[in-house]
Amino acid sequence: MEIERHPEAVKEIETQFGEQAYPQRIHMAEYPKGAAIIPNFYNRVPGFSINQHYFMPGFPMMAKPMMEWVLDTYYQSLNTTPNVERAIRLIDGQESDWVEFMQQFEIEYPNLRLFSLPKIDANDRRFIELGVEGQATEADAGLAKIIKEANQRQHKWESIP
Repeated sequence: MEIERHPEAVKEIETQFGEQAYPQRIHMAEYPKGAAIIPNFYNRVPGFSINQHYFMPGFPMMAKPMMEWVLDTYYQSLNTTPNVERAIRLIDGQESDWVEFMQQFEIEYPNLRLFSLPKIDANDRRFIELGVEGQATEADAGLAKIIKEANQRQHKWESIP
């Protein structure tokens, strides 16, 4: 693999160390040809990346902000807020009674995943866990819609912790 002194790295090292960058410290600017710089906000001696491999000098306190920069710069699309799940338990319910509501709900909330899980306990009591999965704000709104519908139907329900 061909090695070269990366101009941005040379500039950072010369800026930080001045004449003391030579003859040894300047070697820290030698990277594989075609490498890209990873800025080092801790001591300005950059790391580098090549072919989706990332190399960072130093201790965890130095490498952590560099890795955060890599994730923010190259993998921002993977940095999403996790989904949440919100649900209630309908007591003595029949899932078939809720089909039309669920169909309309899915039209109104296309970004949520609606779920309905019928259960029967040891005493043959029927329950339906009716809920949503999605981003918190929209999931909260979706759950409020489900609760409103249960209350309008005067259907007994309980919160699921």
